[in-house]
Amino acid sequence: GLTNLALSGSHFMKPLSFSNSPVLNHLSFLDLRETEFTSDSLMSLFEVINKGTLTIDGLDLSALKFQNEDDRNIFFTKIEDLSVDALKTLVFDDNQMDEKMTSSFSVFLSKLKKNLRHLVLNNSVDVSESSDGAVKLLGSLKNMNLVTLSLRSEKSSNFSFGSILTKQLNDLLLSMPTLKSIDVTGQCISDSGLK
Repeated sequence: GLTNLALSGSHFMKPLSFSNSPVLNHLSFLDLRETEFTSDSLMSLFEVINKGTLTIDGLDLSALKFQNEDDRNIFFTKIEDLSVDALKTLVFDDNQMDEKMTSSFSVFLSKLKKNLRHLVLNNSVDVSESSDGAVKLLGSLKNMNLVTLSLRSEKSSNFSFGSILTKQLNDLLLSMPTLKSIDVTGQCISDSGLK
C-alpha cells in the first residue's frame, strides 16, 4: 500500500481529529514542507501520532508557515511537552529558531532519544543574537542513537555555530557510536576544529 505521502504547501487551519481510524494509518514518510498551520493544528498532528492513531516513521516539517507570529511562539512553547516516541526521522530545515525556540526544541528532541535515527536541522538554529540555544541543542543530542545528523548552515552566517560545535564535537561523537554520517557544511569549522 501507500507508504509515502507528500502534502507540502498545504494549509491545515483546524486541529486533526478522527472519529474512526484513518485509512492510511501507517506512513513511512509524511512530507509537510512549507505547510501552513495554526499552533493547534500542528499540535494535533503530534497528538494523533503520539496516540498511535496514525503511525509516521519519518516527518518533514521544513519551512513551516504559521497563520501568525503568535501561533509560532505558542507552538514553540508547547513543543517542550510533546513526546513522539515512534518517530525515526525528523526533517526540520529552514525553521528559523531564536535562542528560546531552540531551547524548547532541544527539550522536545531529548524525548526522542529512543527511536530517532535521522535528524536534519539545516538552517534553523539562529545564533545571531545568542548562542545559548545551540549549546542546549548540542547537549540534547548527546547519547542519542542517531545514524545521520545534518546541521548545515549554507543560507546565512546566522545559522553558523561552528565555534561551539568545534568545542563539543568530540564529546558529541563519542556519545553517539551509532552515528554514520554528519553534515556540518557551512558551519565554519576552523583549522583547530579539525584536530
